[in-house]
Amino acid sequence: MPSSSRYPPGPLLRTIGDLRPAAIRAEVVRPVLSARVVLAEYAILQHDFPFLRTRALKRTHPALVDLRGTALRRAVHALIDRWLLANAAVVSLDQCWQTDANTAICTGSKTRAAYRPASYGRSLVVPVGPVDTAEGGDNRDVARARGAGLLDVKGAGVAPGMVPTPSDYGSGLDYLGVALGDFLMKDLIDEVFRLAAPSYWTVPVYAILDLGFDAKGDRFGTSPAGMHVRRAHRRPSSGMTVPLSGTREQLAKAEIELLLRSYGITTTSRGNSLEVESSEGALRVWSNKEAVTSLNPFEADLLRRLLAGRDGARFERINVQLAEDVTPSPLGASVVDFGHVNVKKEFRHPICSPVRDRPLCMGGVLWPEDEAYVQPDPRIALPLESWDRGTVNEFCFGIAARFRNGELSCREVRSLLHQASGDVVQTWRTWSPGGS
Repeated sequence: MPSSSRYPPGPLLRTIGDLRPAAIRAEVVRPVLSARVVLAEYAILQHDFPFLRTRALKRTHPALVDLRGTALRRAVHALIDRWLLANAAVVSLDQCWQTDANTAICTGSKTRAAYRPASYGRSLVVPVGPVDTAEGGDNRDVARARGAGLLDVKGAGVAPGMVPTPSDYGSGLDYLGVALGDFLMKDLIDEVFRLAAPSYWTVPVYAILDLGFDAKGDRFGTSPAGMHVRRAHRRPSSGMTVPLSGTREQLAKAEIELLLRSYGITTTSRGNSLEVESSEGALRVWSNKEAVTSLNPFEADLLRRLLAGRDGARFERINVQLAEDVTPSPLGASVVDFGHVNVKKEFRHPICSPVRDRPLCMGGVLWPEDEAYVQPDPRIALPLESWDRGTVNEFCFGIAARFRNGELSCREVRSLLHQASGDVVQTWRTWSPGGS
């Protein structure tokens, strides 16, 4: 996998109040006893949570003091794994009481509090507790660890009062294969940023968990359920994920999309497009594949001006999802969520920078013939035959199944992901500005 010594900038959120959501709902969750850590980013975890650092763990776990080298590293990683499972491996009550959208879930009897901001779907925010302490540990360090941070967990089940279904986004869960694919795409994008746009980042994924039961879905069938454990971050306020025109949020989203397109990567898709047909002066419009049954005069006039005599067009909306904190100078932002990211050999349709204060949310539009329109650079573009999202998912679902069956260790999972990305990353580092 791509590696980087730089740590993504804050803010590091320590309490639920730090999220500053317009609305947040407390709920009760249960621990998932069958969960296992598939991979973890130990260096970033130790950076963000000082009580996980080796020196701090030696004070609370005296058995570490006499260990050195590989033995010490493995013991520390094992403690961090236990801490991750104790704090992050949870599922909502409404998810664990049914088997329509998943197989039976092995949960503990004790419940704990979690928090779901209004804009969250299958994600929760959980406050962290301390690393379990051996007898004779320094209780002052444990006390300092209490309430010392938050984890954002994706794939933790539906909100209270919701009924899980096997439909897309209806179960509240995530597949382990999808989580691994997202992780792979996230690390590639972070490598692009490191080499070509260092003021942009991805929100850190601390770990990927195998929850030990299966998710059921219409799209991927029955397959191991997984979880992303991410750095807690602020999301745009509810309903405000589409920025105002002329803001730095709009500019950052457009810059990121155009940069990624040089590498063949895009956040656009037909499922998030505005499609227009014009015939004898009449307009037919679909938004996100749903028919738009009425247009007001301003919207109809806008579309006719954009078409400029064309019979139709598919305006692909940029779908870069950002954490709330966008810095002005240099323009910087952190990208979150990668399930919709795909790879294309070429781009054929106009792209739109959506904004919420314009008719049909239509901000700036670039046509393929425009000078600023970006096509994949053949020197650095990801090869479609290997990086089409369907191919990536198939590869990662295979890894998930083999891990669940005990055929792969955590180290072997990491190695397979590294092998998948190693050649293209080396090409980028040779070619890109700042590459070695």
